[in-house]
Amino acid sequence: MCLSGGLDSAVVLAQVVDRPHVRAIHFRYDHPAASAELTASRDIASHYGVHMHEQRIEPPISGIMCGTGAGSPVVYGRNTIMLANACALAQSIGTETVLVGFSGEDQSLFPDCRPGYLAAMNTAQQKVGGPRIVAPLIGLSRADVRSLAAKLDVPRELVWSCYLPSRDGQPCGECVSCR
Repeated sequence: MCLSGGLDSAVVLAQVVDRPHVRAIHFRYDHPAASAELTASRDIASHYGVHMHEQRIEPPISGIMCGTGAGSPVVYGRNTIMLANACALAQSIGTETVLVGFSGEDQSLFPDCRPGYLAAMNTAQQKVGGPRIVAPLIGLSRADVRSLAAKLDVPRELVWSCYLPSRDGQPCGECVSCR
């Protein structure tokens, strides 16, 4: 499963942690919250006793973040690169499913979090004998995800959800993730 360090991926991990052979993968790339996300991912994986693979990727970035405004950072191609790598790793170890924490509200900002995108990625994976990509939160609102996190007792103090932290490492309080 893909573990970003955010609440959505932490909830997905909490949902499946009791299944056999659960593994996490965290992708590192240059962006303002990279260090905080890595720390959160390591802490969440440790909390659940799950092995986490770390992999560096280099999506094409113009400046640091691309997008339509400060509140909606988009790194073009990021999810395609992450999912291709996660599927390759899963296929190499015989895993049939890759889980991602895309939620319903991600779809309006991020085209690569939409059902049609996942269907296309799954079609491509099917053609090469790869794993199925599943986004169990894709129909849920942020409020639904927060409610599920409370129900599953996800350790919120370990989660990092900010795209643009301040220089002192604190959440900005203004980006779409903070809101």
